[in-house]
Amino acid sequence: MQKELSKQGIYLEHLVSLAKTINKLSHLHLRGLMSIPKLEIEFFIQRKNFKALHQILIKLQELDLPMDILSMGMSEDFEAAIAEGATLIRVGTAIFGKREL
Repeated sequence: MQKELSKQGIYLEHLVSLAKTINKLSHLHLRGLMSIPKLEIEFFIQRKNFKALHQILIKLQELDLPMDILSMGMSEDFEAAIAEGATLIRVGTAIFGKREL
């Protein structure tokens, strides 16, 4: 998965450490992960990107972190996201059409 300078967030290699830190805070409850990967046309590449996040979620669950949400996939790639375990998808463009900027 390529790192994109245009996006903010945390890289996968730092995610376990961050999730453990958040889990220690009494007033925050980390429920899951969200990703918006670079748009890819090929289905197998879309799945590869989503699979990486799903594997991290499983790893966090195995560490007894109470996480059950995997938000990933948009109108252009939601099928691949669902195939890789998404529990939330964002399909506004498919429903309402493209936004005018």
